[in-house]
Amino acid sequence: MPARVRHMKPFQRCFFFTLFAVMTLVVALTGVSAKAQADDLIAMDRSEWGGHPVKTRGVAANQYKPSGTIKYISLHYTQSRASHPRHNEKTLLRFVQEGHRDRHNFGDIAYHYLIGISGTVYKGRDDRIAPATHTHYYGERDLRAAKYDREGRLLSRSVPKRPKPGRTEGHLTVTFILGYGEPDLFPPEAMAKAARLVAQLLVKYDLTPDAVRAHREIAITACPGDALYHWLRGPEKRRDSDGVGMKMIRAEYKALTE
Repeated sequence: MPARVRHMKPFQRCFFFTLFAVMTLVVALTGVSAKAQADDLIAMDRSEWGGHPVKTRGVAANQYKPSGTIKYISLHYTQSRASHPRHNEKTLLRFVQEGHRDRHNFGDIAYHYLIGISGTVYKGRDDRIAPATHTHYYGERDLRAAKYDREGRLLSRSVPKRPKPGRTEGHLTVTFILGYGEPDLFPPEAMAKAARLVAQLLVKYDLTPDAVRAHREIAITACPGDALYHWLRGPEKRRDSDGVGMKMIRAEYKALTE
């Protein structure tokens, strides 16, 4: 105990230690506030939307494996049966999971987080498991010299031929649940929740907004659709450009980390 504190009167000593404790708590809370907010993803648990157990037999080995260190957050859409009043989001989600798990032998739903048109976030496969895919995810080495078309789609002739799908380790996936057809954007409230979710995941995994990828930027595919890609990258439609969506993600990220 410091000499000055030892010579304090009892009530002064009590006040000193109380103040010290409060200041310590404030510092501690300030240090974890961003992490705490990032962990508060408010994603509906699998049990709430009726998710089936993970399938462990007959699974394609390259479609259900550990992800390792998370390096990217990638955006996707998944097309399901056509929209119908009786097909609510939970029903669509279960339909998607059944297709991925049973027909495609992915072991589970392919994606980690899914967003419905209502703005509800649903928890998909375990973050520790790499996403499943019918495409090949190209790494940064291959993408350095890659070329893209006017809609930001990766051109197959500009990257090495990779016939087998996979190489998805290090990617955490966020997808939009759709019916058939080229999608429009979800309502503004849902898109705002999507931007916040991506920002929270960036903070949670100690990444920056530059780690955000669209599926078409890393694989030969049209996913996540022109409307969503324009939202993310703007009229320039380049990997390094910011559309309304990317600006929203950066703003949410800044709010969480300042």
